[in-house]
Amino acid sequence: MLRIAVMRVLPLLLLCALYAPAHAQSMTPRIGFGLSGTMTTDSDNPFGLGIHVRGSLPVNPDLSFAAGAGFTGFVLGGREDASYYATPHLVAIITLNSLNPRSPYVVFGGGGYLPVGGKEENRDGGPLLQGGMGWATSLQQTSIYLEVTPSLVIGKNASRIVMPVKVGVVL
Repeated sequence: MLRIAVMRVLPLLLLCALYAPAHAQSMTPRIGFGLSGTMTTDSDNPFGLGIHVRGSLPVNPDLSFAAGAGFTGFVLGGREDASYYATPHLVAIITLNSLNPRSPYVVFGGGGYLPVGGKEENRDGGPLLQGGMGWATSLQQTSIYLEVTPSLVIGKNASRIVMPVKVGVVL
């Protein structure tokens, strides 16, 4: 019986010893910021430009929790049809096990899609559920990233899909 138990546990111990954490994330808290382009199912003004910032606190080399906020302006239809949104969020980030300097990661969480100005008819916001994927490329002391996070906004009158594409720097 003892021999069978050792034979079952030994492979697990070997796998744990050979496990290598992802290189894209250090164990110190980090802050990132960048630019975003957002597409939405809103037919009046479907494309917006914005900025965002996010701070992350790693739990281990592969998992971190983050809080952030963004500001997006849907202004390409002109000042009369413009609308502006703040997007605070809390997310979990799972860095996929990758030994190369460019590591993919999965991001999911929730937040808000809050109207902060603009045309009255375009100001429907609400809770936001998001999930997506990104790629971080390690440099010397920083990283650059590209992230796509499709989101579902649950509005008062209707739900809509919002898809931000973010690019930025993590310090």
